[in-house]
Amino acid sequence: MISDDDIRRTREATDLVELVSETVVLRSRGREFWGRCPFHQEKTPSFKVDPRSQLYHCFGCHAGGDAYGFVMRTQNMEFVDAVHYLADRANITLSHITGDKAQGKRARLLELMKASVEYYTMLLLRTNEPGVAEARSYLSERSMGSDLAKRWQLGYAPGGTKLFDHLRAQGFSAQECLDANMIIKGQQGRLQDRFYERVLFPVADLQGRVIAFGGRVIGQREPKYLNTSETSLFQKRETLYAMDRAKASLSNTGTAIVVEGYTDTIAMHEAGYTNTVATLGTALTMQHLRLLNRFAHKVIYLFDGDEAGTRAAVRAAELITPDITPESGRFRIFLEVAQLPPGLDPADLLAKEGAVAMQAVLDQATPLIKFAMQQHLATADLSHPEGRNAALRSALQVLLPIRGSILAQSYIADELAPQLGADYSHALALFNSLPAPKQYTARADTSRVQKTEIEQVGMSGFEHTDAAGGAAGNKTAQIDYQNELFILFIEFPETRPLLRKAFERILWQGTELPALVNTLLAADEKAESTELYAKVLQTVPTYASTLSRGLQQNFMGTPIDYARLIMYMLREQQMQNEITLEKIAYAKADPGAAKDAHFENIAQKQSELVKIRERLAQVPKTIW
Repeated sequence: MISDDDIRRTREATDLVELVSETVVLRSRGREFWGRCPFHQEKTPSFKVDPRSQLYHCFGCHAGGDAYGFVMRTQNMEFVDAVHYLADRANITLSHITGDKAQGKRARLLELMKASVEYYTMLLLRTNEPGVAEARSYLSERSMGSDLAKRWQLGYAPGGTKLFDHLRAQGFSAQECLDANMIIKGQQGRLQDRFYERVLFPVADLQGRVIAFGGRVIGQREPKYLNTSETSLFQKRETLYAMDRAKASLSNTGTAIVVEGYTDTIAMHEAGYTNTVATLGTALTMQHLRLLNRFAHKVIYLFDGDEAGTRAAVRAAELITPDITPESGRFRIFLEVAQLPPGLDPADLLAKEGAVAMQAVLDQATPLIKFAMQQHLATADLSHPEGRNAALRSALQVLLPIRGSILAQSYIADELAPQLGADYSHALALFNSLPAPKQYTARADTSRVQKTEIEQVGMSGFEHTDAAGGAAGNKTAQIDYQNELFILFIEFPETRPLLRKAFERILWQGTELPALVNTLLAADEKAESTELYAKVLQTVPTYASTLSRGLQQNFMGTPIDYARLIMYMLREQQMQNEITLEKIAYAKADPGAAKDAHFENIAQKQSELVKIRERLAQVPKTIW
């Protein structure tokens, strides 16, 4: 929605040293500035800011990037919001060259929602409309007085066309009210307010802008709770109530508490548990977890102590997927389940027994995987071998989505096998014999296809998929080497003629590297490094964290000699991988011509590898 030119202008108008200095004490060391990393605890400064490249990098936790990345991480913002934040800071007016109509519509709907919450809050706090007394009584019974109602922007919806009339008077059209789902078409197509005789709880986005409402009926009518239907502003599977209020606490504690009601969330916050959020008419989803994982690494799913709460806790087992195992790397989050005493919800427990009792419940939270397995064992007859075997088979179903992980094996060895008196090797063999869940079969088949393609095609570039075992063992080294070449190209103009020829011969893989290389090749031979850094980040913004590390070696010779050394080392790593793939193909080939051809290829590549190593040996060691 924001023009590329505005993104560039905003980045160039931001002095990263000045920006970082607002939160980190920096000291000059040569051309760079160093301080203690704001993203992890450390005693010795390992966080550098390079004013020439306008990039930061921490050598402790490996965080790195440009001004946008720094704001996104420190302020917990999305990219678009970070651009607006820095643009405001630099007094730059942003122009939206694409999607103007969509952007204008979104802004209008946000204004409409703001007008709605102000109107409903005014009715609750300042009028004597019919039904307001009942709404106030309902809130008072839950210890929610006027001060709390103001803080949480609670409101009252009388129904009819009261809100519709108010919004039209404010200049909003009927279509805009429909698009925001604040009015609906009733009988005979008559337009009327969506919420009728309900206490309203506004739902905000991460920036605190109201995007939806939840309404609790006054009286005994159904449905008891009613939410805004999904709109262009609001998707319930991606939104959590009070997330805007909880995000700071989530970052500070590293833990999120998830409940299932508005009043429960408010009660938790008022009791000091400001890291609490709630789902909105849906169970916790993977989209919710990804949102929470931006701020916290652990989630405690807190359920009511009734039958419905138990059923919801059991359904939470659907969140056990390969994406959330501790060893997944890319999505590291730990799920726990806590259940309240029978007949109580969070607000009831806090009102009756206080925060100490709530803390005791939270302290007894159980890992979701363990909880789900115990649910399978709870109804089993463990008094005889047949029952224990059936229980083992049933509980192992919980672990099928993460089969192959160390976590699954640990649960079998430490939990199931001892509890059921089973031998670990027999339990593991049974586990491996169970059919995979349907939703993971396609993923497994895809992996096999990718592996086969790699084995057949071989290595054609320096960045590749780690699917062929030993063939990809040097992937990290290769990526480091190619990054060294990029930085040499940017920092040292004398290397550019040599590297231009090298870049044109390399078959770069991945979706981003070709664009990055083309940007460098199109640059002027004498372009300043600051100009090239800006162009690279404009072309591939995600490459900022990689470039931020800078050169990994302190070389003593000329930049050209160092570039040649890196090129030889890259070629050596690539040739080793090609040989490994040929050996895999040789082992799998049928006897005959195909096997002989692979043997000849191996011999030829080994000969080339010897020559490359001979050239490496001739490179002056003084350049290291």
